[in-house]
Amino acid sequence: MIRSFLQSWIAAIFFLASIAVAQPVDAGAIPYKIAPTPVEEYGFRVLGGMLLFIAAAGAAAYFLSKKNPVLVQTLKSNRRIKVIERQRLNARCSLYVIEFDQQELLIGQSGDSIVCLSNPTAVKKEK
Repeated sequence: MIRSFLQSWIAAIFFLASIAVAQPVDAGAIPYKIAPTPVEEYGFRVLGGMLLFIAAAGAAAYFLSKKNPVLVQTLKSNRRIKVIERQRLNARCSLYVIEFDQQELLIGQSGDSIVCLSNPTAVKKEK
């Protein structure tokens, strides 16, 4: 017991002596390494962040224009054909109210076929 105690004290003394004797390492610059400029250090991060932001904004604008076409139609308001309303009946069938040359038409779409459900001469839009 005493022997192990003495061994641990001797090891501790040698450890502390080695710390006290150790020479500090010269913290000078590495001769072959060139310090980076701020553009080299942060330029790619900033450029990557800007490109990521532009891509995210473009993707958001694309998906919003697909989700809500009324936003895009306001930019193209001088068209002769306007989709006023769209109602999905099921996965394959939809009803559309279309304005064409100041007439409102009810159009049905099912799969690959499109049918005019209203009489085009009967419905006139008044301004």
